[in-house]
Amino acid sequence: MKIIQLTAFFLPVEGGMEQHVLNLCRELQKNNHSVEVICSDSMREGTIFIKKEKIQGIKITRYKTFWNITKLSKIFPGFIFDLFKKDYDLLHVHSYRQPYTLMGLIVAKLMKKKCIITTHCPLHQKGTRSRGTYFLAVLYDRIFGKIASKFNHIIGIANEEISFFSRYGINNKKITIIPNGITKKEFKIGNRQEFRKKYKIKKNDFVALFTGRIHKTKGLQNLKYAVDNLPKIKFVFAGLNDGYMNYLKKMYCKNKNVIFTGKIDHLKMPNAYAAADIFILPSDYEPFGISLLEAMAQRLPIISTNQGGPVDFITKDFGFLINPKNQKEWFNLINYLLKNPKKRKKMGKYAKKEAENYLWTNIGKKIIKVYETC
Repeated sequence: MKIIQLTAFFLPVEGGMEQHVLNLCRELQKNNHSVEVICSDSMREGTIFIKKEKIQGIKITRYKTFWNITKLSKIFPGFIFDLFKKDYDLLHVHSYRQPYTLMGLIVAKLMKKKCIITTHCPLHQKGTRSRGTYFLAVLYDRIFGKIASKFNHIIGIANEEISFFSRYGINNKKITIIPNGITKKEFKIGNRQEFRKKYKIKKNDFVALFTGRIHKTKGLQNLKYAVDNLPKIKFVFAGLNDGYMNYLKKMYCKNKNVIFTGKIDHLKMPNAYAAADIFILPSDYEPFGISLLEAMAQRLPIISTNQGGPVDFITKDFGFLINPKNQKEWFNLINYLLKNPKKRKKMGKYAKKEAENYLWTNIGKKIIKVYETC
């Protein structure tokens, strides 16, 4: 089967959706499918000047970005004309509420090609994003919500998406929930000492780790009470600045137990997880949370937001789900795990076992089955 993946960003841009598309492409290639990625020429900041190339054997074509609706929403219409010319069997578009996914759907229908969408669950609740962005999301749903029924199939990553799309008259049979996944590489234990040495963390220091974009919606401000009242714990915030770093550095300027690492190369991420004792994800809303799976694969106990996708797979065997804005609860649970090493070890074993259910070898097969049956 000849398949085109349409997404706003792709390598060398790093992020959850980009990693998802990369791993999907790898699985398609392993199963003898032809795959190509088409995307904008945008990075999070700046432009990629190479318009056509192959990365890890994947053909990539980038199109000029003419307009930025938001930092994550791009208008790059050049791909439309090429879609009319390209030879393909199926178009797989990524991310709901994006102009390019609608453009792709229209072209695929005109060309009588199959078109599938993976939504990546952008169902942020009111108050978790700016008023302008929330207004645009509501407006989009009211105008285009029912058009989602025109896709041959909808792949969601979280169970809440079924009820969301049912509001627009979309039959549940047309929706399949297939979560994000990880590869076997994520299970390889990283170098604990190397990471701790680099960031001057002592051998016996207790480390609470967050990995992800440093953005307001990631909720790191929700940890202020815990940081202030647990001075012996090292809070490591690992990730690239997405507009909120300066604010957080001012907030935590007097807290010597907070470490901002900046962006860490994906290949070095296992070292960060290996250096940690627990993993924390305080997002105001989290569509899924691939970082949770990565942490679980490294045998880390989890304390996570209860807003969004994490509620589907984080269980009491290896994690806690809490209201992200409940600062005292963050303190209580982090302190509890600090004082209970046997509990941490037991939770870590369960976490790794659960993570094994999310290997991309299994996720890829489920997506290919949707391709073949839709």
